[in-house]
Amino acid sequence: MEYLTSLREQYKNDHFIPRTREPDPLKKGDYVHMNDPNLDRGQWKMGQIVGSRDEFERSVEIRLPSRKVITRPHNLIYKMEIPHTNEVPSSTPPPLSSSSSTHPMITRSKARHYFASLVLMMTCIQLVNTINTRCPEEMNVKKFIIYATSCVSQGIAIARYKTSTKEQFCWFPVTCPHGAIRFKGPDRPNPSLCGERCKCPPWSQFAPS
Repeated sequence: MEYLTSLREQYKNDHFIPRTREPDPLKKGDYVHMNDPNLDRGQWKMGQIVGSRDEFERSVEIRLPSRKVITRPHNLIYKMEIPHTNEVPSSTPPPLSSSSSTHPMITRSKARHYFASLVLMMTCIQLVNTINTRCPEEMNVKKFIIYATSCVSQGIAIARYKTSTKEQFCWFPVTCPHGAIRFKGPDRPNPSLCGERCKCPPWSQFAPS
């Protein structure tokens, strides 16, 4: 009698299938194959365990895709490696708390763009203030020309100079009676702004017909 009880307990906990040994007992919700000696294994029917009349000791009730429920013994069914429906982890991430703060990642290119935009904005503000600030005629400090109207005999130039307390911008008139203003860029302090008259490029000159 003890031998038969031992065999029953072993049969309950260990389920042998070809080439594998599956200690996991069958339970409700498992998907299984049903052995049919008249068909190849790839053609066996599939179903889902929906219950058992003997507490899963010898047989289980299986629901087929057609919604029909049949009963099969343990030795004729093989558990499929599909997790139980209730055990499938949700692929949807948990919602973020409304109180959590997020900020976009700033890459190097974006950082350079922001910095350049900030510099341009500050320069524009300073230049707007420069329009109403004419350079004092008695100023002897070195000033750096940052802009001048080119290719005209009379124009203006915008300069930058430093005082003991801060850096300022101002403008002053420029007159070149024997030539034109030729500004090449803020390369050195107090550059010579007057030069030869500007010549039109060759492509703009039309030969007489």
